[in-house]
Amino acid sequence: MQYNLIQPPSLKPAYVMTRKEAGIYFRWYIDQIPERITGLQRAIRSTAGKPQFRSWEADLTPESLPVLLGQWFSENLYTAPPSEEFKRKRLESLEKIPEKYRAMFSMPEFVFMDLTYSLICDLGIYLGETIRKRFPYVEWQLWTKKRYVYSNKPVLAGFKKRVEYDPENHIEVYALNLVEKRCQPSDLYDLFDTCVYMETEW
Repeated sequence: MQYNLIQPPSLKPAYVMTRKEAGIYFRWYIDQIPERITGLQRAIRSTAGKPQFRSWEADLTPESLPVLLGQWFSENLYTAPPSEEFKRKRLESLEKIPEKYRAMFSMPEFVFMDLTYSLICDLGIYLGETIRKRFPYVEWQLWTKKRYVYSNKPVLAGFKKRVEYDPENHIEVYALNLVEKRCQPSDLYDLFDTCVYMETEW
């Protein structure tokens, strides 16, 4: 597989970034979008021993999501037990979050390895751009309000029926559900379909 790991300007969790750091990350994120989508297509097409992936097209259509992309992603989910350093940093970062929110960030039983984290980011970008193609009035924005799920993260905003949408967060939950056998690879389409339903039916 021909793939370059994403290299963000900061490895800090978004919720502990300063406003300046978040702004730098956001500008970098937006600049990376075309390159990451091109790289995702190259990686999928170059998967050794998997001829079914050679025709996958990163055309930002809903049809590009459920079968090949979801299946390919499910085959690249690599996990490991959290290291002692990870646990220490996790506990330190939790101290900066108001106590009433800390339950949202409990210690995980496993963490994704670097390749999978990079792919989660790339699929978040691809899902986001697919949604933006469906709703051209939606745009990427840096979420600066003090809501600790989205704080300091690039999100989609400008919807008529909802406040914001964090594609990367939804992809990470999807990945966790795949690892724990609580969903199918084809459920990737549901992340797009649910967003469309929320925007058009209410």
